[in-house]
Amino acid sequence: MLFAHMDAFKAITMTFATYYAALCSSVTLYRLSPFHPLARYPGPIMCKVSKIWVAYVASKGKQHLYIQDLHRRYGDAVRIDWDGRLFQNPMHAMIGIQDPQEHFIRRKPWSRAFNTGSLKELQPLLAARVEQLVESAITQQGIVDLSRWVNFFTFDFMCDMAFGGGSEMIRDKDPGDLLKKLEKKLIVDLWLDHLPWLGPYARVALTVFKVDSEFRDMGVRRIEERRRAGSNRKDLMYFLTNEDNRAERPLSPLKVLEDGLTAIIAGTDTTSSTLCNVFFFLITYPKVHEKLQAEVDCYYPPGEDALDPQHHPKMVYLEAVINETLRIYPVVPSGSQRTTMTGTALGSYFLPEGNQARLHFYSVHRDPRNFSNPDSFWPERWLIAGGNMTSSEELVHNPNAFVPFSHGPSNCVGKPLAMREMRTVICQMVQKVNMRFAPGWNPQDWERDMEDRFTVKKGPLPVIVEKRG
Repeated sequence: MLFAHMDAFKAITMTFATYYAALCSSVTLYRLSPFHPLARYPGPIMCKVSKIWVAYVASKGKQHLYIQDLHRRYGDAVRIDWDGRLFQNPMHAMIGIQDPQEHFIRRKPWSRAFNTGSLKELQPLLAARVEQLVESAITQQGIVDLSRWVNFFTFDFMCDMAFGGGSEMIRDKDPGDLLKKLEKKLIVDLWLDHLPWLGPYARVALTVFKVDSEFRDMGVRRIEERRRAGSNRKDLMYFLTNEDNRAERPLSPLKVLEDGLTAIIAGTDTTSSTLCNVFFFLITYPKVHEKLQAEVDCYYPPGEDALDPQHHPKMVYLEAVINETLRIYPVVPSGSQRTTMTGTALGSYFLPEGNQARLHFYSVHRDPRNFSNPDSFWPERWLIAGGNMTSSEELVHNPNAFVPFSHGPSNCVGKPLAMREMRTVICQMVQKVNMRFAPGWNPQDWERDMEDRFTVKKGPLPVIVEKRG
């Protein structure tokens, strides 16, 4: 009789409220019940009920610290209900493909693009961009935000690598604020990482506010220009468009666009953050800088071409500095998604088919069971573990726990390029310049400003750059 005395609007409102209240209550009770297939996994109640709480935490940029705290409280396995980033778009970039067979097929052109022969062809492009970066940093007057300039460099080079050019941020300093717009897109993507059902609404929002349309328009223009002009080098487009005639079924134009844009975003953020972290540590720890400078001077003395990668395999301290930086600050702090296609055992736990697991790189790298003094920046640990240095102290060093590029068939396909890029930039910078923090800047701000936005979002790195005498 209650509804009989209500007007239509109130009756409809009450009906929907009752329905959704019952739905939310039943879902909550089920997820907290012993009948849920993940009931044995420990974790906070809020995380078991919904990902809205973790999405809120992640929106603050400190997801990596929150999940690390959960592992400290609950152990190696923590339950966080999660489905994975999804726009509800059937045309995913390679990073969003869950099916192993489809991922294997889609990865083939990428693997050819990053093999030894292809990297050799990209070396002149890389050398030119590195030289442009270093010379631009030297010519700046006063304080240089190195974080910003390294971002310009990585974006320019990744456009060269993916589309054969099209970006001159080092020269023009991002007049359209494209990098800031991409940062906004990553914030939206982070919510989708936890709440994939927001996909259709997020797509509308991104379209209305034009958060990523400029970036996609740039990609479309570059593909069209690249197709009209043809290729004069084996860049990523060369392989994605099957110019090497190796693919049984060439990728569709939309897949080419998605993969090309993914390469630029992934290659820009990850390499840029690691390089900036390396320079931060070199300035913070002068003795580390001195040792690295001595190694660079040994292989690339004044007058020698530090842009030539021929000596990189012999530079053990350079490798140690990069590895230690990636251990302390992995470029994807909260790890990458893996979907169980069949039931999988995780220690004493069992993950049913269709569920997702994520290895939290930040926690693994800072676990004392894997590395001695895990929160300390100590490149020498890699020399000791590799037999290049002796130590009187017992060393805990688990190389299997070092996974900054992920592991297995879905690991980072661009690792060879990223490592070559970082080695080249560091050698050139160390050979050519000296750096110090800007007067009055607090180095503690570096980690405070660092945010986990799937990849790392970093704050400014104000330094004084001086040409080395």
